[in-house]
Amino acid sequence: MKLILEVFQNSLDTNFSHLLDYDDKYIVSSSSGQSICVFDKQGKFLYNIGSVGRADNEYLIIGRIMLDEKQEQLIVYDIMSCRLVYYTISGEFVKAESLKGIEGSFDEIINLPNGNFLIYRFTHTSKNSTSLNTLREITPSGEVVATHW
Repeated sequence: MKLILEVFQNSLDTNFSHLLDYDDKYIVSSSSGQSICVFDKQGKFLYNIGSVGRADNEYLIIGRIMLDEKQEQLIVYDIMSCRLVYYTISGEFVKAESLKGIEGSFDEIINLPNGNFLIYRFTHTSKNSTSLNTLREITPSGEVVATHW
């Protein structure tokens, strides 16, 4: 794993924000939120997934990358357009789902085994205090299934 990080940082002169280990590949997103690269386990660059832009098959800023191993898809949470963009592991665009029904921003999104997502928001009340403000389960289209305060 150290090799992949060195290759990513040296070749792209950037830091990574997410690293996924899938089958015989590493999928890495840059901390700038502008690129997703796929490497083999030896650290050799294979290909990019998606690109920056406003088209359905593009993203503006990557907030999180997630794997749906059952569907063999990579899910990209585009934090700027508040949507999920789905790609095959080989980089083919599948679909994009808007999360516009979710008001405001959130701190994290996690894909659940049932196909839904868990989103949560933290409230920072002071330098040393952080509390969970909202925890919601949503469908891929953004419909709220459950809310916990």
